[in-house]
Parts: sequence; structure tokens; C-alpha cells
Amino acid sequence: MKDQIKHIISLRTLLNYNIRKAFIAEMQLRIALVDWMNSVSSEKFKNILQKYFDYIHRNIDTLQTYLEKEKINPLDLSNIIMTAHIEDLYERQSYCYDNKIKDACLLAAVQEIIHYKISVYGTVAAYARALNMDEVTAGFREAEINEKKIDGSLCELAECDINVRAVAPVSLRSETEKLMVKNN
Repeated sequence: MKDQIKHIISLRTLLNYNIRKAFIAEMQLRIALVDWMNSVSSEKFKNILQKYFDYIHRNIDTLQTYLEKEKINPLDLSNIIMTAHIEDLYERQSYCYDNKIKDACLLAAVQEIIHYKISVYGTVAAYARALNMDEVTAGFREAEINEKKIDGSLCELAECDINVRAVAPVSLRSETEKLMVKNN
């Protein structure tokens, strides 16, 4: 097994470092996403998250194939950025009163994660391209494109459904109506 990265001394070692970080991020996200899929109230949202879950598995396979080929152990790193995204979502959701608002909160958080991952995959693809690693470049470009597809689906869902339902959830409206009747 090759020595683990102790210093980033070249574009290749920077690529390997970022790929290790991406692998850890995907593993963290895969675990969290199972919980999130079980918590959403929108069936459309659940279907998009399931598709995203499938993409995450492909991303993990792509990353793992590279790591195994290069004999690199990714498990000695953590990804504080993904950890922070996940923890922030759970904190935000703890303040949400209604499931429709929780869905809107989750959707926004997933998009934040996707934007981070678009950057990661775009960067590693650019590094791989600069190193003339065409097959590796293609795998990471595909991951970047899939992240953008899911982001587009989530944007459409947010604008046409999730955010519209979260504007005035039924449970909040009924409480407001009770207060108005009581005050009149």
C-alpha cells in the first residue's frame, strides 16, 4: 500500500487528498440521506431524494475504484464541511413547527450540499484533466453533471410545490384562524 498523504506536494497529491475528502463526504451523506428520505412528507421530494441516493452510490463507486487503484485509504480523514452541513440541517429542522416547513428546510439544505459537491467534483475533474487522466476526468464530470441534474429537479420542486406549501402550512393557518375567530 502506498504511503498516505503526509504533504500536498503536487497536483496529484492534491487530487488524491480531495478525492479522499469527497469519499468521506459521500459516505456521511449516504447515511444522513436515508433518515431524510424517511422524514419528508412530499412523495415527489422523496422520489428525488431516492434518485439522489442512487447517484451517491455511483459517486461512491467511482471514488472507491480510484482509491483502490491508487491503493489509498480514505478512512483516516474526516470531512468537516459535510459534517457541518448535516449538523446545521438537524439544528434548523429542530426549530421547524410543521412538516411542510421541515420539507422546505431540508430541500434548501440538500441544495447547499449539492452546490458544495458540484464544486468538489468540478475541481477534481479539472485536476484529473490537467494530469491527463481522461477516464478519471470523465467519472468526475459525470458526478458533477448528476449533481446539477438533481439541483435542477430540486429547484423546480421548490418553486412549484415545496415552498408554495410552506408559505402557510395548514396547521399554522388553522391556528391563525382560531385566533382570529377568538379575537372577533
